[in-house]
Amino acid sequence: MRYAMIMAGGSGTRLWPLSRKSRPKQLLRIFGQNSLLSLAVKRLQDVVETENIYVLTNAGYASAVRDELRELPAENVIGEPEGRDTANAIGLAAAILNKKDPQAVMGVFTADHVIEPIDVFGQTVKRAFSPPSFPQSAAISCRALYESGKNCRSCSSIVPVCQTNMPLFQ
Repeated sequence: MRYAMIMAGGSGTRLWPLSRKSRPKQLLRIFGQNSLLSLAVKRLQDVVETENIYVLTNAGYASAVRDELRELPAENVIGEPEGRDTANAIGLAAAILNKKDPQAVMGVFTADHVIEPIDVFGQTVKRAFSPPSFPQSAAISCRALYESGKNCRSCSSIVPVCQTNMPLFQ
């Protein structure tokens, strides 16, 4: 079965002064009425069942994340006992999902990006979950529209690549 794990950790310092330890960036409503975390969940709801979307966050943010994401089962919000960076977060998520479902196929996503168009993103993730990329690793990269406040190349496509770095499609 397909699962999505959204990493929503961090210490609330990257977007200072907007974000603080008590107000992390993934819970900010920077682009309209939805938080960055809510937007991440919405992007994935056409890819995996809502009950298969998990969020890994700091233990101190778990309650606020549950309040923000009432559409997810409360047990799908996992509070990390201690932040240990990305690789350890992914390892913890994999261990939790493996215990629940040894046949789980997990996609790892971030909570602090705006990715558009959503339908192209969804199609790309579905393709990464399907043969020939599965059961190999697949990485999906997005070209930045903006970087450090400067206009960069437009985000015209999302290109997944497998371990051999061969594009699945462009």
